[in-house]
Amino acid sequence: MITTLSALLLASLQVVSQQATGLPDSPVDRIEVSPRPREITAGDSVRLTVRALDAQGKPVPNATIRYALRSGWGEATIDSTGMLVASSVGKPIVTIAAVVPGRAPKIETVELRAVPGAPARIEVATRSLKLIVGQSYQLGAVPFSKANDRATAAVAWKSASPRAARVTESGFVTAVAPGRAVLT
Repeated sequence: MITTLSALLLASLQVVSQQATGLPDSPVDRIEVSPRPREITAGDSVRLTVRALDAQGKPVPNATIRYALRSGWGEATIDSTGMLVASSVGKPIVTIAAVVPGRAPKIETVELRAVPGAPARIEVATRSLKLIVGQSYQLGAVPFSKANDRATAAVAWKSASPRAARVTESGFVTAVAPGRAVLT
């Protein structure tokens, strides 16, 4: 796990590399990071695969890769191998440094998006409702992931008795005849 001190050192490396360091430029022209897109489900992990490439797109053999969280502490952790664990929903930013001895470091910043997991439960706003024929009502429900994050999945409604109550997928229910209906 990268410590706060390591993160501060990487952040200062970025500042130093942008100023005159007295060191020759890095042979690293660009840092290639995968996977793309960079979206991860909160609670999951992903290993960032990094390649330090020269101007011809060839790997720089003696480049050492370092990782640190620039923001998102509490949202994620990253270790020295690039294994990132998203502990909650958010946008952790990772600073990656390709260091070649005797040269200025090449710095890349990567933003990830930690999203809620699949819905594990749904909270329904109205448990019971009485309508007279012709009346309508907008139902409400909120899905939550296993980690209790508000999930982004849409809730689709259905009536078990459409002759008594019709409901749109978005939850707009209308009583069309006397009777009972179970809406799910």
